[in-house]
Amino acid sequence: MRREKPTNYAQAEPARKQFTLNLRSLPYMKKPSLLQRLRAKKRNQAMLVGVTWYNEETWAQVKATATDPECFEDSFPKWHAMAVSARREFQRSGVRAIECHIDPQEFAAWCAQNDQVNNATARAEFVSVTLSAAHEGQA
Repeated sequence: MRREKPTNYAQAEPARKQFTLNLRSLPYMKKPSLLQRLRAKKRNQAMLVGVTWYNEETWAQVKATATDPECFEDSFPKWHAMAVSARREFQRSGVRAIECHIDPQEFAAWCAQNDQVNNATARAEFVSVTLSAAHEGQA
């Protein structure tokens, strides 16, 4: 038996169901209560981060001895603006950001003692170690 081609395509396809999204059937996303938001903020405030900090003289000294001077901004004012902005963003998100001033001689001694070179990784580790030691001393 040969099947004839339908001329009316609406007859050929079965009726399609219309899909509509019923928002009432979705789970309701409730806004956190004030108490929940305050608790979350308190948890974040417990988070502590060290921000590498320099004055103009120490910035120039550390940059001059760095193996990665390209990681530094072009000038101290540009670096300072970036650092202030980063610290502000941490604080806005509820993270306690503490400036950790790097003394070039102390940092160089630490690098020699820990078999490190002056690069971004070593500077970050130095800040972490320095802050941890200071924070444990306060506790």
